[in-house]
Amino acid sequence: MLLVALAHLAGKAFRIGHMGNTTEEMLEKAILQIGETMKELGFYADIEKAVQQFKELALPVAKGRN
Repeated sequence: MLLVALAHLAGKAFRIGHMGNTTEEMLEKAILQIGETMKELGFYADIEKAVQQFKELALPVAKGRN
């Protein structure tokens, strides 16, 4: 499920929702696929940077290491 970002990220980001367990690999694949789809639709997408940011920022928070 894709959701709009709120507050200061409105219009700049979106959220990925899920039900059940997910793995790092599943989320990374989702980011890659979303990036490819954005490019196909004519939007700019720095996929490598998105994956890097996911690994540096989101993963530590998700693993309780913020």
